[in-house]
Amino acid sequence: STQSTWDNLLWRPPKHTKKMGDSLVSEFMEMTGTDRATAEMYLEMSGFDVQTAISLLFDGAGSSSGGGAAPAAAAPAAAPTPSTRPPWYSLVWPDTGPAPPQWLEQRLEFAGSDFLSGLVQPKNGPCGVLCAIQAEILVRFRNQPALLSDDGAHAFRPTDEQLCDILAAMVARCRPRDATPSVQYQLAVWAGTPGGDVAVVSAATPDALAAALRSHGAMFLAPGGLILLMYSAVLTRGVDVVRADISRDGGEPPLIYGPNRLCTSELVSLLLVGEARGNVSAYEADGSPSSYPHG
Repeated sequence: STQSTWDNLLWRPPKHTKKMGDSLVSEFMEMTGTDRATAEMYLEMSGFDVQTAISLLFDGAGSSSGGGAAPAAAAPAAAPTPSTRPPWYSLVWPDTGPAPPQWLEQRLEFAGSDFLSGLVQPKNGPCGVLCAIQAEILVRFRNQPALLSDDGAHAFRPTDEQLCDILAAMVARCRPRDATPSVQYQLAVWAGTPGGDVAVVSAATPDALAAALRSHGAMFLAPGGLILLMYSAVLTRGVDVVRADISRDGGEPPLIYGPNRLCTSELVSLLLVGEARGNVSAYEADGSPSSYPHG
């Protein structure tokens, strides 16, 4: 049934069985790294909706309440090194420490025989970026004759070159539509060790961008490549424009948030439609129709 936002906040589902509750608690603990008491508290606050409970945790709700345990403290970040970080680093990450392991270890790797074009995610964190790439794969190859075999198993897998072209298209759409010809597409590449310094390659056209990304394709497909995709999208759109996108819907940087370094809606939108917009609903805050772009 359809409910208002207010109703969603107040409504509570029927009482869960112990087995269902234990399953939800385990799922929450696995996804957030919290202890059982914290998981139970936030699930109770959210009416046993896992996604709402996670949002409450990372938004800080309940941290000063009288009952239940406080959220588990995040592991201390490495010592900040602001002098070595580019100005746009804080737009992406919540601190100036190094990129977290779950992002540095994530590569573009496809699953086994059950879904050959499905991307594998070993650890929680980069799921939003992977979802955006997965969507691009399915859209681009939706008419592929061998995408779905007779037995229900996906038999199609993009080549490395096709995957690089998909990543290039995602970066290209981030360039502002009203940009002057002098504003070029920007491709971030590792200057040395993945997770370290970044060099930027400029391209004048989408085709030149795709060629540049193919020439650096090994970096983008290897562990840490998703970070380069994010950096390229931010730099191509422009730091000030990304900040304006986020602010337009009442959001705040960074694009990655929380102790588990999860993707924001703004980051997923940047990769899907080229704008870092956080309001993906049908209406604006004032009730007018949504201005969310359609890619």
